[in-house]
Amino acid sequence: MFARWVLVLLLVVAANAQANRYKTEIIEYIDDVKVVAFISEDDIKNAKQWVPGKQAVPLEIASVIDIISKHAASIEGSKLSILEIELKEIPHHQDYWHYVVKARMEKGEQKNAVFFVILMDGKLIPAMKEPEAIK
Repeated sequence: MFARWVLVLLLVVAANAQANRYKTEIIEYIDDVKVVAFISEDDIKNAKQWVPGKQAVPLEIASVIDIISKHAASIEGSKLSILEIELKEIPHHQDYWHYVVKARMEKGEQKNAVFFVILMDGKLIPAMKEPEAIK
């Protein structure tokens, strides 16, 4: 009986490891807030490359604002205000860049900070504020 549970647990752990195998963890700071996003390697490779100083940015700020606005419109009864946008290189992926966006989501009386990563092909990836460690 014990051996079966060990086997089941081993299969679950292996499946979870396989599912996360091709994810890249991006840790960024925006406005002194630590933000984490998980991006698949395929999404990174499908995004447009950019070499600063040699090419125009493939995705301009106006397009980023439009992408965020369309996302906010898809969430019924909410209002989104963009607070900050930063352009950063994806770690360990030379010439691949992304935007990190901090916004305020208002839904009824509730107001929360929300974070997004937007790749140069316009793909929006939700990010999360890393919780503070329990001391």
